Amino acid sequence: MSVALITSLPIGNAIKVLLQPPRLASSYLLLRNETGVFSGPDPDVAIDSGAVDRRNIVFVDTQSVVNGVEYHYQPYYLIASEWTAGTPGKGTAAATYVDRSVDAFSVVRQRIEDAMKVEVERGALRHETGAVPVLSAPPQFDETRWPVVTVHLQQETPTERALGEDLYGDEKDGEQWEVTEGWLAQSQITVVGWSLNPDERIDLRKALRRIIVGNLPVFDAALMTDIRISIQDMEDFTSYSAPVYQAMATINCLAPVVVAGRVGQITGVNTTVSAES
Repeated sequence: MSVALITSLPIGNAIKVLLQPPRLASSYLLLRNETGVFSGPDPDVAIDSGAVDRRNIVFVDTQSVVNGVEYHYQPYYLIASEWTAGTPGKGTAAATYVDRSVDAFSVVRQRIEDAMKVEVERGALRHETGAVPVLSAPPQFDETRWPVVTVHLQQETPTERALGEDLYGDEKDGEQWEVTEGWLAQSQITVVGWSLNPDERIDLRKALRRIIVGNLPVFDAALMTDIRISIQDMEDFTSYSAPVYQAMATINCLAPVVVAGRVGQITGVNTTVSAES
């Protein structure tokens, strides 16, 4: 028995090696090079070693692994005080991962930015540029045309996890499989309407509320669930050269964070039967 499986991890620069040691093996050494020529079991150059305490041994090789380079792996097993070479294997690392996540922040910001233009067109809000600007950071006082809205990601935290981080399962795509890793994350997004006028703040607050509620079907279609919102009025009399009035909306939601990658399909399976009394 020897190397049972070698596969590139989708993130790249990493190769997973599965060893199946012989039944009587007590220890193992795993060597790697780019030539496929090995001179023998040398513990000083082994990339992995240890006692054989389980049927299958999994090793993830990240030691200076370069994408696109073919690496050869040679296992050695200690059986009755003698090292025995197992059947070698080879593999090539490749980065095949893609981001399948739903970025709740980006969805919320885009929908608010679109709606703020509509609010001005309808006359519910006023702005000299024809649309209330939507920023991702607090405004600079002297460089800002008020009112303005900011959208900020307060935090994103994994909250719902699947077995093995396999949220959606694997799907076959031609001659390869797309495998996924990820979880459901809870995002907390803060949306703030900034104004120099307390009455205008009221209009901003009501606009933010109807924009968020009106976008519930859009959020649902984007796989954002469990939408919750809280709104409050705030004032800042110290940070700027004039009083600033804020309408703050805090949005909480769940959205999938998923990274997918492509791996080759299994084309054959070898089985070995061993019996002992």
